[in-house]
Amino acid sequence: MIQISNIISITDILNVLLVMILVGVTWYYAYQTRRIRIETVKPHFAFEPGLFNTSGDFLCLYLINTGGVARELEAVPDGEETGIFVPSLARGEKVEIISFQRVEQLKQSGSILILSLRYSDGYGEKHQEILSLNFGKIKNHGVPYKFNTLEMMQGNLRQIENRLGDIVRKSRS
Repeated sequence: MIQISNIISITDILNVLLVMILVGVTWYYAYQTRRIRIETVKPHFAFEPGLFNTSGDFLCLYLINTGGVARELEAVPDGEETGIFVPSLARGEKVEIISFQRVEQLKQSGSILILSLRYSDGYGEKHQEILSLNFGKIKNHGVPYKFNTLEMMQGNLRQIENRLGDIVRKSRS
């Protein structure tokens, strides 16, 4: 008669357990790799101020994509019926979201700008998110939302002015 102890040994049981553990670890790493891959193709958006005046205040607001390609992007500011539609916005590309008049209005009133976004990622998955910028907090705390290299720009403008003056003086002589 065949006994079970002759067919299955302790080593066989340990081998089965180790294989099951390795399968579990492999599945976990595959799952994590998939999550990372999905995260890298997902678009990530932020506000970027632009078009600065000589005192350093920004005059318009851009929406910039710092992640993967966004397809069929719809951006609608709160309280407005329509917004903008962009067929495709790649990493590093930006689009003007708020113009000069609206930026000035938001700065004066200290309102919160709320922007609703709808888009698809590289895999065709649809996403929705909301971005906000609190102009009231900026205004109340006296935090200047300004271009921080204004002094450098003014220095460059002085250099340009000096060089143009040199050119004019040379042309007269």
